[in-house]
Amino acid sequence: MPASGPDIECRRAAAADWERIWPVFQAVVEPGDTYAFPPDIGEEEARSLWLLEGAERAATYVAEQDGEVVATAYLKPNQIGPGDHVANAGWMVSPASTGKGVGRRLAEHVIEEARHLGFTGMQFNAVVATNTAAIRLWESLGFTIVGSVPDAFRHPKEGLTPVHIMYRRLVPRPSVLFLCVKNAGRSQMAAGWLRHLAGDRVAVFSGGSDPGPELHPQAVEAMAEVGIDISGEQPKRWSEAEVSAADVVVTMGCGDACPFYPGTRYEDWELTDPAEQPIEVVREVRDEIRRRVEALITSLEPSSAP
Repeated sequence: MPASGPDIECRRAAAADWERIWPVFQAVVEPGDTYAFPPDIGEEEARSLWLLEGAERAATYVAEQDGEVVATAYLKPNQIGPGDHVANAGWMVSPASTGKGVGRRLAEHVIEEARHLGFTGMQFNAVVATNTAAIRLWESLGFTIVGSVPDAFRHPKEGLTPVHIMYRRLVPRPSVLFLCVKNAGRSQMAAGWLRHLAGDRVAVFSGGSDPGPELHPQAVEAMAEVGIDISGEQPKRWSEAEVSAADVVVTMGCGDACPFYPGTRYEDWELTDPAEQPIEVVREVRDEIRRRVEALITSLEPSSAP
């Protein structure tokens, strides 16, 4: 969908746009200081690499100002198969148009296009460390440097230079709240499993209606056996803010004491309370919680289809 700003129109590129994209591409690549394309790349090879035609969930874009193409970008899956929910993109702005908000306008447009196409994140694989203007722009748009590769780019003036991998999430991460009575066993084990299995893809909270003084030792021991340390957690009462913000509330035996908010997804897990149970029983509870958490994670993961 085309998008317009002050004197700037952003839209998908057509094959006929290439003759106006090529001068921008050439001007950006020729200095050899930002992209890993050969500085003397030929036009046909450049076209085959940049102008994405007929590919599924992939496209090239242009930003026009006064009828002139002043910037261009591409968007495509970063990987195939199980990795195709994360987008990869690249931008080029005509040197005469840098510092005028053109790159930001096109970036915002392409990021919105990525959401529309069902991508849940966007990754840049090789941002040259000396390209500080681009890094500032991406950081202002929510990207973070998640890793760097030393000496991965041969800069014409600086020599061997690091490249950064940058990433931002395109959809809000879901939040899950586990509730039980004492917040000392089942809900803490479930929270531990979800943090372990989902990492930072899910915001995890737990609470109780009548919090106990400490975690059940058997629950701590059983989780430690599978490499998950919950010993530093403390039972606490759930907060109104956590409940109202949660996408999913999982209850475990707190009955009518558990809060209810219309419109929130609720699941009730019937599980044996590990309090004063032998370790063999707690292990069974632990393993059953893992199975349920794995199913919960699957239900939270968005499809890669638009």
